[in-house]
Amino acid sequence: MTPREPGGRADRPIILHLISSLHVGGAERMLVRLVAATGDRFDHTIVSMIAGGALAQDAREAGAEVVELGLSRSLTAVAGLGRLRSLVATTRPAVLQAWMYHAHIAAVAALPLTGPRPAMAWNVRHTLETLGDETRLTRAAILAGVPLAPFADAIVYNAERSARRHGAIGYPAKKAIVIPNGFDLDAFRPDPDARAWLRAEHSLAPDTPIVGRVARNHPMKDNACLFGAFGRIAEAVPTARLAVVGSGMVGDDTALAELASAAGVTDKVIWLGPRRDIERLTAGFDVALSTSSRGEGFPNVMGEAMACGVPMVATDVGDAAAILDDPARIVPPGDATGMAAIVVRLLQAGPEARAALGDRDRQRALTHFSITAVGDAYAALWRRLMRPEA
Repeated sequence: MTPREPGGRADRPIILHLISSLHVGGAERMLVRLVAATGDRFDHTIVSMIAGGALAQDAREAGAEVVELGLSRSLTAVAGLGRLRSLVATTRPAVLQAWMYHAHIAAVAALPLTGPRPAMAWNVRHTLETLGDETRLTRAAILAGVPLAPFADAIVYNAERSARRHGAIGYPAKKAIVIPNGFDLDAFRPDPDARAWLRAEHSLAPDTPIVGRVARNHPMKDNACLFGAFGRIAEAVPTARLAVVGSGMVGDDTALAELASAAGVTDKVIWLGPRRDIERLTAGFDVALSTSSRGEGFPNVMGEAMACGVPMVATDVGDAAAILDDPARIVPPGDATGMAAIVVRLLQAGPEARAALGDRDRQRALTHFSITAVGDAYAALWRRLMRPEA
């Protein structure tokens, strides 16, 4: 990639994004989509604090310059932070966009000590329920944001609930702006062939009902609720299968295998692990689930299922209820029985009823959650924040 002129051209300012890593995750995928959606107006540089990550090449293909610092997760790599400060000084970005708490701290540390500073926006992708739910390091990073917030010109949240919860612990409400997640609605779309393809890939009958969950293996995703719900679903619809997709979602994980066994569904789970074809897999589901117990702001899996025209059933975390706008498909966190009852009803309603519901969700995604509209919202924010000299 040809080196960019420091400061960028007047018609293509540089946005420097700072993020912990480019491993597969909701924030990382959203960043790649955002780069692609706004690359006609801005030059993007992504600084990944930790080297590696499956999405680094995706980011490059989307048009971003990617720099890997090789910092440790504890942010003790002083040399790496020095390199970040040097990079900010030489790149002279119009906006420094920091994604999530650890990057917020590093971005403040990287600001020039003298001379003009870039505008700074923080990005929060997490709904904070109680600090006790977080690890000690994450809790410290969240709380550090309160005294450091004066350095940020804006704090972007992807959920209204997230903005409220952070405001309650001292993040300045006057700097809050809510921009939802956006999705490529050409990539995530109804696919009539995906259903047959997914079943053929696993030697299943064409009419086999598949319930899908896309998520990494993490406590906040509440796998106990997921398998508890599917155990009840399988009792009512014995031919149903559960497809689990995401990092760590594999059958040789002892804890997951025990959950599947306890639910009596060991032979009914399709273990897919991390995949690159999420849009095709999602379009092949009959019903999609989000079982998270906490932490979510805007669950990407909800927008992706809606864009694919696949009915979603979700727990009431983050902005899930507002995103779906259908109380009949929202249950309290941990309510495996309630989730199972809704899924069984959807499976027994038949393909035409599910298709009608999926069409409704697709239209909602088109209206509210397209990456084009979300990219425009970020572009407007960046333009508003830019210093006069940028």
